[in-house]
Amino acid sequence: MAENPAPRKFFLANVVDLRCLVRILTADEQQLAYRFAHLPLPNDAVSCDPWSSHGEGDWRRYFLTRVWDIAGIWVEVAGEQNHHGEITRWLHIGGEGQCDTSDRERLIAAITEAGELYDQLHRTIRVSE
Repeated sequence: MAENPAPRKFFLANVVDLRCLVRILTADEQQLAYRFAHLPLPNDAVSCDPWSSHGEGDWRRYFLTRVWDIAGIWVEVAGEQNHHGEITRWLHIGGEGQCDTSDRERLIAAITEAGELYDQLHRTIRVSE
């Protein structure tokens, strides 16, 4: 029975597309990824930076949970995880933009939603500890 090549081509096309989205790790970053592979990312993390040193024997990686961009002002819920698996989260507002009247309500809604998400994640951690 002959193999159908169409699904294979589709799969390979998707793999090529995904490789464009992934940054290739340096050898040191790859070694650290293996070293700390037993530490899963928080469930809410949508992206993370590679592990980095913050002093002797202190390794951390930053992760992003969600970001809103309102006219060049961004609101984010993010955090860091240390090499023991402990997680610290924060809500941050910044950017170079200026909010005009039409964006004010969207910015207020984003800050409110980010605050609710942060509180929900904070409560979830407290309950599970």
